[in-house]
Amino acid sequence: MDEKVSVFISYAHEDEGTRKALRSHLESAGMFDIWDDRLIPAGGEWDDHISVSLGAADIILLLVSAEFVTSKYVTQYEIPNALQLHDAGRAKVVPVLVRSVIWENSGINHLQALPADGKWLMDEPARLDSALTGVVRELIKVADEIRAERRAGARPRCTTGSPLRARRATGLRRRCATSRTTPARRC
Repeated sequence: MDEKVSVFISYAHEDEGTRKALRSHLESAGMFDIWDDRLIPAGGEWDDHISVSLGAADIILLLVSAEFVTSKYVTQYEIPNALQLHDAGRAKVVPVLVRSVIWENSGINHLQALPADGKWLMDEPARLDSALTGVVRELIKVADEIRAERRAGARPRCTTGSPLRARRATGLRRRCATSRTTPARRC
């Protein structure tokens, strides 16, 4: 099997149940290396772990809900940094519509969201597994594109760190390799 594609899940803690269900569906596909803030160890620095994981992500999922779009941390840190990575071609940012909210002013409404039909996942909670299966099928297509870009040498595989986090010296360094045959380069 090809190399796994790294996924960063950004969400409001009020959407914990949806995050857990999405994570299970992503794990069932067997092709994603998934990170969310529940992996931060006791005593770990939140900003450092989030920065490193966000900067290393191939796919950044934004679980959209009212709490998500009103979270200061999400709107002032995670979304701008995710969009910077997206605009630089280093990550694909994908909004996932969880619970109905006006999100036109969120700064991410220009991105194609999932589910592709524009229906909110929690509008029909009894069909959540079916909806998440559809979301993961679409993410598999995105992952296949990312792996094809890597094979063609058009996308570096970033393994650690974030260029977005210069305000604190953490000793964590970012390294990228464009391919096995090309020497590593700084991002």
